[in-house]
Amino acid sequence: PVICLWGKTETLVRRIGDMNTTRPLLRSDDVRASIATLLKERRTAYKDSDLSIETDNKSVTDVVTTVLEQLKTEGVK
Repeated sequence: PVICLWGKTETLVRRIGDMNTTRPLLRSDDVRASIATLLKERRTAYKDSDLSIETDNKSVTDVVTTVLEQLKTEGVK
């Protein structure tokens, strides 16, 4: 299955922090605008995913638990 992990622009900016220099699509003076543009451009593809998990205010452990629970619910091992 295709799993989409998504979050608000502000959440992604905070998580990426100074890593924007190692992420080619985010190498710009305005990382927030770059992320917002990418999210808008990819919205349709993200909606086509088999599972969509919102990651705002969740730890990595919480996200993994949610993914595993949804995969189990969907009958995917």
